[in-house]
Amino acid sequence: MGTQQLLLVVLGIFVVSVAIALASGLFGTHAEEAAKDNIASECVTIGQLAQQYYAKEREMGGGSKSFVGWEISSHLDSTSSGIYTISARNNTQLILVGKPHPSKGYNWIVQSVITKNNILSNILYSN
Repeated sequence: MGTQQLLLVVLGIFVVSVAIALASGLFGTHAEEAAKDNIASECVTIGQLAQQYYAKEREMGGGSKSFVGWEISSHLDSTSSGIYTISARNNTQLILVGKPHPSKGYNWIVQSVITKNNILSNILYSN
């Protein structure tokens, strides 16, 4: 009877170890997907601010149908989710890049193309 009990204990420890390893992997995947969602959402929020600037006349502090001159406000360029920069802009569109903090070790960015009527976000992976 002692050998069977020892075998069951070893088998139980093995099953629990495998379950913990699988759960840890799933949690890491979920955390990365949540980070992508948060950064994409913040890119949309920042993009909406750029669209407001585009629509306002210069006399009211806007761009008068241009994204040139618009900057990300200092309290939005770095959040708990990521770091945001403008990679390109002209009169008709602005390209915003959201990167996760380097400490996360993720190999992707969110790139949002903002025009007067649309915000299109894509996740781009680096090798």
